[in-house]
Amino acid sequence: MSVPGAHAVRPAPAHDFYGAVPVVSIDDDLLDIIAQLHSAPIRSFDLSTAAVISGPFIEGRVCIRMDGRSWSLPTVSCSVLALLVRLERDLRACDLFADAFNAAVAQAEAKVDAVHAWSGRIRPTEGDEG
Repeated sequence: MSVPGAHAVRPAPAHDFYGAVPVVSIDDDLLDIIAQLHSAPIRSFDLSTAAVISGPFIEGRVCIRMDGRSWSLPTVSCSVLALLVRLERDLRACDLFADAFNAAVAQAEAKVDAVHAWSGRIRPTEGDEG
């Protein structure tokens, strides 16, 4: 069906934007963490966060330590983990674990924001460029 006076619609040209969109998948680490949460009893559980700087890039990360094992996840993956854990209705305290993971994500992102704010105040002086 065509509309009188309308122009033809062409498909948008295909572009490859590698790395422009974070890729999130349910990888083995997330499944391992969920399986570990299901194992009872959990003897130790700890979360820590960091802003990791690698060259020109900075990334918030969440480190999860549980019963002698540890995982380091980017904040996007940790957010996915929080969602998956919240959906595990047969997991005791699933809402508490999900809230803890989300709080860790917020803390890691705050650290990234703090580094950005700090680096925005630094200006090279003459002769210090390298």
